Amino acid sequence: MPEKTANESRPSYSALQRWSSAFNVSVSVLAVLAIVVMVNYLAIGHSLRAHWSGSAAQPLSPLTHQVLESLTNQVRIVVFFDKADPLYSSVSKLINEYRLACSKLIIETVDPDRDPSGAATVREKYKLSPLSDNNVVIFECNDKAEAVYGSRLSDYNVDELVKQGKKEGQVKRTAFKGEMMFTSAIVAVTDPRPYKVYFMLDYAVGGKEQHELGYENLRDFLADNKIQYGVVDLVGTNDIPGSCDLLLIAGRKMPFLDDELRKLDRYLTKGGRALILLNQTSATGLETYLTKWGVAVGEDRVFDPQNCSPGYNDLYIRSFGLHPTVRPIAQSSVPIHFATARTVGRSPSAPRAADAPQVEEIAFTGEQGVAYQMRNGQPTPGPRDRVGKLPVAVAVEKGGLKGVNVERGATRLIVTGDAYFLNNHMLRAVANRDFAWHSIQWLLDRSRLTEGIGPRPVNEFVLRMTSTETVAVRWILLAALPGSVLFLGLLVWLQRRH
Repeated sequence: MPEKTANESRPSYSALQRWSSAFNVSVSVLAVLAIVVMVNYLAIGHSLRAHWSGSAAQPLSPLTHQVLESLTNQVRIVVFFDKADPLYSSVSKLINEYRLACSKLIIETVDPDRDPSGAATVREKYKLSPLSDNNVVIFECNDKAEAVYGSRLSDYNVDELVKQGKKEGQVKRTAFKGEMMFTSAIVAVTDPRPYKVYFMLDYAVGGKEQHELGYENLRDFLADNKIQYGVVDLVGTNDIPGSCDLLLIAGRKMPFLDDELRKLDRYLTKGGRALILLNQTSATGLETYLTKWGVAVGEDRVFDPQNCSPGYNDLYIRSFGLHPTVRPIAQSSVPIHFATARTVGRSPSAPRAADAPQVEEIAFTGEQGVAYQMRNGQPTPGPRDRVGKLPVAVAVEKGGLKGVNVERGATRLIVTGDAYFLNNHMLRAVANRDFAWHSIQWLLDRSRLTEGIGPRPVNEFVLRMTSTETVAVRWILLAALPGSVLFLGLLVWLQRRH
């Protein structure tokens, strides 16, 4: 019998190699099982839905680079965001773009759910609400801070809900406004110019009513956003100060004196800005004066049975124009809550020339709105009542055309038919605070510095699976894939044994 060679006597597959292969197969199977278990743990009891979005994949605009290159001081950015929120990925990627573009940005990320102590510190420092203010990006420089709320970072498409007549359902995100809002915030905290808002006193309000229906919360809201405030009284020799960037007339009950109206007219004619919140029942003289600016104020009271609280005559404003002050609110599908209102719209006799005040109706009742005429101080149905989609707020601008120069710039007005929706009691209701914010931004013209930055379109791909399909996929992941790996491993093992 011939002797075996060394190669023939050596086993082709040693015991060590067999155990090594078995170990590798076992580890692979366990890894696959672990991944499958984790995926199913997250998806169990729910239909599966996944999103792929490229909203933050675009480069920063030239204007943003210009703003960042002009920074001389460090800007601290606090990303106070829940990392499980679908918007966090877009926010995080965009903030990283800012960080790579500018070395003067100091980035801090705080997750309110995973870092309670850090969250408490941020809330205390920036006066954030522990109940609602969980997704905020804060910009700070030179003791000035600007908060950008997550609710204002996206545009939404509610057309499908409107077409189907639904009040609830999925609202599709169509655009991400992160760059526009973030660059605007950087400009706001680094702008050395202080803005100042003056409140006009009304001596008819005092005591308990002043506390409940006053505007201290709105004043504090301005202060939190580093906008200074003061009080102006036009009686006697007093005039509107030259430092006034915005005049706020809220809930005036006493009639204006002729001298007060002359001072107000002089301020507005020279390019002044005013936010006028009209009391529903008062006749102050402003109603007549505003016709000069193309605004018609009704002596009526508005009702809307489709958009009110059960048993009350308040108004939920869900219909808006295309003006910058209300466009984000319209796209978010969150209403503005009016306590009571009168009609405020464009005067039919308002001139339409290019240099005339441009009046835009910005907020409306629903299609079944009705405005009852006031008789003896009470709304009384009559043949002159207006019915249908009724305006309750307008925006006015004059002098904003190229080549038209006025002392302060363009005159701008926001006039609403309700004075209570921004008071202490109602400021934080639904989208009321957002309306105040967007109105003040537009009136102060703070948005002009970033007008070249547009929203980033959201290209979203959605994978939806029914519960039956989810169960089928779960069994494929739990049984078919691991079983295939085990079967192949078994075949290899058997082949090596022979």
